[in-house]
Amino acid sequence: METLNQQIVSDHVSFLAEHELKERIKREELECLVSSNLQMRRTALISQQRETSVKDKARQAYISDTEDIQRQFCDQDRKQQKAIQEIKKQYNSVSTIYKGKCQQMEAAIEKEQRKVDVEERRRNCEIEGVQADLQNMNRKVDFYKKYIGKLKQLVSDDGAKESAMEDEFNQIKEEASEMEQSPQHPHLNPVSMD
Repeated sequence: METLNQQIVSDHVSFLAEHELKERIKREELECLVSSNLQMRRTALISQQRETSVKDKARQAYISDTEDIQRQFCDQDRKQQKAIQEIKKQYNSVSTIYKGKCQQMEAAIEKEQRKVDVEERRRNCEIEGVQADLQNMNRKVDFYKKYIGKLKQLVSDDGAKESAMEDEFNQIKEEASEMEQSPQHPHLNPVSMD
């Protein structure tokens, strides 16, 4: 029995040794797993920190770029507002000058138009006077043509109708004296010609 006991004890010791060996292997595996987990956590933390630092850097760069662009835009806007104000001032000064010159030109045009109207009326009166003079001259020329024609006729009939000739001659003289006494401008004093 003692051998049996020894056998049992040796089996038990070998079993314990085996069990301890398995335990040690499991512990080592666990320690390896823990260390690898720690390493993975550390790398994850490092990569996360790098990622957050990259994000923070990108965010900071974006914010600074945005602020730079905003400053540039504000500067451009101020410059454009100043330029617009300057253009408005120039426009106002030019428009007042333009309005003044337009008023001067309109006044000059009205003055010249009045002169033209007066001159036109004067020339129309002159034209009417000249036309009246021409009509009177034409009437006198017609009258003298008739007069000369009658004289020729009277001279050719020489003596047959002396008394008739004297009557007609007197009548022609009267008409001639009336014509010479008539006004030069019939538009001022119209004369009825029958």
